[in-house]
Amino acid sequence: MNAVDCPELRDLLLFIGGDLADADIPHHTKLGELITERYKVEYAKMLTEIQNSLGRVSFMSDMWTNQDSKSFMAVTAHYWSHSGKNIAQHFLKIVEEIGALQ
Repeated sequence: MNAVDCPELRDLLLFIGGDLADADIPHHTKLGELITERYKVEYAKMLTEIQNSLGRVSFMSDMWTNQDSKSFMAVTAHYWSHSGKNIAQHFLKIVEEIGALQ
């Protein structure tokens, strides 16, 4: 996020931004606040969607430890149709997005 404070990036944004003023470009502290605010909104939406999908939610978890012996756990909630066709479509979409089919 510190990149938004780079003078060259700000100059470039002002150059291509038309009516954009320097005051319109947030600095890294404001950008962090905006991201945090948006995260909270999207997280609340996700919780509501999951709570309204009870009985149709599948959970998956994975745990690992990095080279510094720091432990991590990821929990994923799936609440879309689990038909073979639907799973295949979502899987292929993800594989295409990350460029793994090249």
